[in-house]
Amino acid sequence: MTTYCTTTEVKRYIATDKDTDDALIDELITRASQRIDTYCQRVFVAEGATRVFDAVQQVDGRTLLVDDDLLAVERITNGDGEDVAASAYVLLPANTTPKWAIKLKASSGVSWTYQTDPEDAIEVEGTWGYANTQPDDIHHAAIRLTAWFYHQRQAPFETQGMPELGLVTVPADLPADIKALLDPYVRQQLGGV
Repeated sequence: MTTYCTTTEVKRYIATDKDTDDALIDELITRASQRIDTYCQRVFVAEGATRVFDAVQQVDGRTLLVDDDLLAVERITNGDGEDVAASAYVLLPANTTPKWAIKLKASSGVSWTYQTDPEDAIEVEGTWGYANTQPDDIHHAAIRLTAWFYHQRQAPFETQGMPELGLVTVPADLPADIKALLDPYVRQQLGGV
C-alpha cells in the first residue's frame, strides 16, 4: 500500500516528539491514504502494471476507454494477439495527464478486436496512477487526515442534532478542509467504464 506522508511529518504537524505512538501513527497514515484513494476514486502514485479491457464494452469506435488513470503506455496487445504500434494510437486527453483513453489513429488501419471472447481481450502494459509524484494537496491532506484520525481516538463521535427522542451521535465525516483539498481530485467516471 502506498502512503502519502511519513510518521515524522505527522508528528511535526501534531507537535509531538514522543515515539510511543509511532506504530499507531503508521497505521493511521495507511488508513488515511486508503481513505484518500477511496474518496477520490484514484491512486496518486504511479505504478507499472498490465491491465485488461473488454473489446466491446470499453470500446467506442476507435477509442478504448481505460478504467484507471494512465500516464504512459509500454505495450498494447490487441484482442487478436497482435501488438499495436505506438505510431498507431494517441492517448487522450492530448495535453494533460492523467489519460483516460487510447484512440487509434484513423490512418493506422487498426481496429480494436478480439478472437473468441471480448472480455479481457485487450492488454495495456503501462504506468498507471494520477501522477509520477503525488500532488502537494494530497500530501497535505494525508498529513491532516492522519492527525484528525489520531485525535478522533479521544472523540470518535459528533453530536448531529437533538431530535425529540434525545441526542443523536454519529461517526464524524471528513472535515471540510480535507474535503476542499480532495474534491478537485475526485475522478469523474466515464460512461461504460
